Amino acid sequence: MKGYWFSREDGTTKHLEDPAEVGKTHTFEGDPAPCQAGLHFSPTPWDAVQYACGPIMWEVEGPDDAVPHGDPIDKHAGKWRKYLRRVDLAKTCRLFAAQEALSVVDKWDAPAIVREYLEDEAKGIDREDIRDAACNAAWDAAWDAACNAACDAACNAARAAACNAAWAAARTAAWERFNTIALEALNGA
Repeated sequence: MKGYWFSREDGTTKHLEDPAEVGKTHTFEGDPAPCQAGLHFSPTPWDAVQYACGPIMWEVEGPDDAVPHGDPIDKHAGKWRKYLRRVDLAKTCRLFAAQEALSVVDKWDAPAIVREYLEDEAKGIDREDIRDAACNAAWDAAWDAACNAACDAACNAARAAACNAAWAAARTAAWERFNTIALEALNGA
């Protein structure tokens, strides 16, 4: 079955020292068990990115009898994994994150440098020059907001269910967008 898996730039992970290469097949001796042993892969790019240790996404093939994990299934562990194609998603992930953040930036009082960073990154402009400053400003603003929110927690309890439903819908839409852009990047590579 086909799936997706992420590695560091050099094709390795914490548990895989022999680098992945297009056309190569790794094998595993023993009984595969998700999160414990075997060669893992996920059914979608979004599922795979949850376990990513680096920016390189691989389209892989694994055995049809691979052991599934999760409900819904978010990964499999098998006795082998063949590497079909690869793409560096570092820029794609930054673009996706910036676009998602911009979609909710109106929900808080974002510092100007955060807005500038997100707007440029969402256009595909790498703003490494202000990345750290924007991150620090966003963290400071989020910390202040969290402190204020803690004081208002009792008032917010009634809104929690509606918020959770809205979050679930937004999360599903985000997953679908990520899968689309990750596969477009893979197909364009």
